[in-house]
Amino acid sequence: MIIDNVSSAQFDMIVLAEMLVIILSMVVPSIVFRFILDHDMSSKETGKQIQRLRQEMVKEGLRAVEKIYLPENIRESVVYDSRDQKSANSFADFWHQWAKAIQ
Repeated sequence: MIIDNVSSAQFDMIVLAEMLVIILSMVVPSIVFRFILDHDMSSKETGKQIQRLRQEMVKEGLRAVEKIYLPENIRESVVYDSRDQKSANSFADFWHQWAKAIQ
């Protein structure tokens, strides 16, 4: 639409300006963010943080399950699945849950 209202030289300048804005919008944050933002945690620290958050989410989920009415078989399944999120179920728990599910 703009090409109808400007000369070819002006159009070339507009395209050049747009390309410059696009390139700068990709390059500048890559350089500036390195100095502004905190550095990433190590993979070990990240793993610990994820594990801690997972534990807290499961605790909160289990508290919420305790507050609501659920039939006992559904409650057991939800509690099992919640505990499984933090790998707190044993192999025996898995077989027990599986046996109940197929009944």
